[in-house]
Amino acid sequence: MGWAVLCLLAWLVLLMVVPAGELKRLWPAALISLAAVYWIDSTLGGLGAFRYSGPGPAISGIPVFYLLSIAPGGIMLAYHYPDGALRRAMFVAGAAFVFLLVEEIMVALQYFHYLSWSPGRSYVLDVGGLIVVLWTARLVGAAGRTPSEETKSAPSKP
Repeated sequence: MGWAVLCLLAWLVLLMVVPAGELKRLWPAALISLAAVYWIDSTLGGLGAFRYSGPGPAISGIPVFYLLSIAPGGIMLAYHYPDGALRRAMFVAGAAFVFLLVEEIMVALQYFHYLSWSPGRSYVLDVGGLIVVLWTARLVGAAGRTPSEETKSAPSKP
């Protein structure tokens, strides 16, 4: 039930903080996020670093509702990704901290279990994962509040 609640909350927050008209441009960020989380979590879970639990279907040991919550998370992060190196560094550090807080809530609710893992390792992994996801999303024009470079260079209408 915890993973389903997390998923529902993620989608509801997405609808509140990202304009519907931006979803078409930002959907690649959702796919990039899904791919990154699946690869990282299935690898580390398979190596015995941590495990997930709770009712419901799972793919490679990862709850489906957790995976479904990653897509709106990726879109929200991509949409709010700021300009400027310092602001981006603070954004990534803050987002990683929020993810760690969610993880610790899931640990307390016994939906996520550290085996040979720790919150510190999670934070470092989150920072690295966010950097890769947001960098890749920027490469494909799916990050930030401004249109892709192709759209920027188009002549504006008077």
